Amino acid sequence: MIIKRTAATTTIAIILFLVACAQQFTVVGVRLSLAAQATESSPSPQPSITPPATLSVQQGFLPNASEQAGTRDNPVPITNWKTITQDHKVVQIAFTQVLRGLDGLPLILQANSFNKPPRLNMEYAAVYVQVKYVNGPTGSSISVSPNDFAVFGQGEFLDDTPDFSLFAPAPELNYTLYPGDSAGGWIARSVRYSDNNPLLVVDPFSIRRTLSVAGTYFSITP
Repeated sequence: MIIKRTAATTTIAIILFLVACAQQFTVVGVRLSLAAQATESSPSPQPSITPPATLSVQQGFLPNASEQAGTRDNPVPITNWKTITQDHKVVQIAFTQVLRGLDGLPLILQANSFNKPPRLNMEYAAVYVQVKYVNGPTGSSISVSPNDFAVFGQGEFLDDTPDFSLFAPAPELNYTLYPGDSAGGWIARSVRYSDNNPLLVVDPFSIRRTLSVAGTYFSITP
């Protein structure tokens, strides 16, 4: 009888021990599962390299370029507002940042997988442009996009047709503005590697800019 009681007692003790172990493993498994779910639901922080598309206070108070600025011989300097008026429409444009060559290449290549390295003897320039439609007839609008900017360098306009398929970094300058609106965005253009002072030419009132002397000339050289 003593042997039977001892065997029964031992059996019960083993069963209780196994049950306790199973409960402990269950608790640990639940904790690990919850921790894994929390890790998956928490997104990894993504670095931001694009500026806002609206005017900051600092950008809004840029100095005004002179009335004479905007020609080939006297282009509008970087970080200067240029006021352009036509048919009762008043527009202001300023280049606030220029990244050329190796400074702008990574930004442009990362903008879209279809963007390719620049052509032979050329390099990219990424330009951040601010535009304000200051005043105009009620209901009127202007449209601005990267393709509105022609490249003038070393005495001639460049054939920048390949740039029409070049994606600019985000936010891209591609807006329709009404009187009182303002916006900003990047454009991307090819310039000659050997050109120390390329210019960008724009006419904000043209539906599509053409290779002509018309337009306002902006410097992209500090």
